[in-house]
Amino acid sequence: MSYQEFRPRSFQALPPVIKNILIINILMFAAKVVFAQSLNIDLDAILGLHYITASDFKPYQFITYLFMHGDITHLFFNMFAVWMFGSVLENTWGAKRFIFYYLITGLGAGLIQYIVFYFQVQDVNEQIFNLMQTPGFTAEDNISLLHQKADFLNQLVVIGASGSLFGLLLAFGMMFPNTLLYVYFLVPVKAKWFVMAYGAIELISGLRSNPMDNVAHFAHLGGMLFGFIVILIWKKTVTFTLRSMSVLDNIKSTFQQQSKLTVLIILNVAVYLTLNIATNIAHIYLTPYMALPLSGNEFIYKFWTIFTYMFTCEGLRHVLFNLLLLYFSGRLFYSILGEKRMLYVYIMSGIFGGALLLILGLLFPETFAGGYLLGASAAVLGLIMVMAVYTPNYPVFVFFFEMPFKYFALLVFVTSTGN
Repeated sequence: MSYQEFRPRSFQALPPVIKNILIINILMFAAKVVFAQSLNIDLDAILGLHYITASDFKPYQFITYLFMHGDITHLFFNMFAVWMFGSVLENTWGAKRFIFYYLITGLGAGLIQYIVFYFQVQDVNEQIFNLMQTPGFTAEDNISLLHQKADFLNQLVVIGASGSLFGLLLAFGMMFPNTLLYVYFLVPVKAKWFVMAYGAIELISGLRSNPMDNVAHFAHLGGMLFGFIVILIWKKTVTFTLRSMSVLDNIKSTFQQQSKLTVLIILNVAVYLTLNIATNIAHIYLTPYMALPLSGNEFIYKFWTIFTYMFTCEGLRHVLFNLLLLYFSGRLFYSILGEKRMLYVYIMSGIFGGALLLILGLLFPETFAGGYLLGASAAVLGLIMVMAVYTPNYPVFVFFFEMPFKYFALLVFVTSTGN
């Protein structure tokens, strides 16, 4: 049987797991309404998924939030889609595999939403810190702010089966890519294109970060991401006829065939584009979480930046200049010493350069107070200096003038340190 198009023959229209999911969700919604009206108890606050530092957070919420919904419309459309796509998948996979997939994609959706919550909490922490530095700030003000922060943390809550639903949608699109879905019951669209379009819409909607939009778009994408990972793992043990996967395999193969220099350039460009999209479209300023802080106290909580800063460039001229030097020096390096050594020198130069500035920041805190380090300059300079040692007289043309590589390295060093 080919999974390219699904032809329902002999299968259960309401398989057992789907039936129980529908029943539990309907019962939980009914309980939510009754408890709210009769007992003035908000079940969303008890069973919805709160941020991990909120006082209302409980570990069981990673499961229970999947069975809570905001209103009858939210419940109806989620359950209709779960039945429509989930019935096919449960009949294909079986009950055990299906329930595992359903729960793991829901868990993944919650974890990805936590990333969004994290940045929201960091913004609030920064605002509180700035307020505490204002003249006349009292202990009473501090207590008031802490109460407000606690209320804010408890307001960060996500509910609904949408994360698992988007995981089911992705699985359906991967397993039955050519099955026709009728959008608004009129327009026929192949499942693979429908999944790609819906995923793109969710990504764009999430990046826009509309304050009036209370939909957890990144949770939806988290369900799709974790579903994709699970299916990739299952692909090794279960026979899936996935023509759509061949496109992903080709992309993966193409990426693996690229030189390590190309990969470094792609990473730098990808990080630059991501930061700009997040800043200009989503109004999320990610650079402080990528750049290396020169304060030891801040670095303790952002230890990963010793690595990420070397892929983070602030302006277009900055990234173009660094990548031009990386391409030129990197090609010369791996033609003489090989790609593995090139990658090693690049990473270690970046780490040592960052560590040196961090040490100086600890020794001279007043000079480096509030400072951040970003850019690939240290990593690229490491490549250039190694080449200056190995090939000091290699001819280099700079603005139509020929000079030995050792002088070129000196020129780059002076220019970089001067800035």
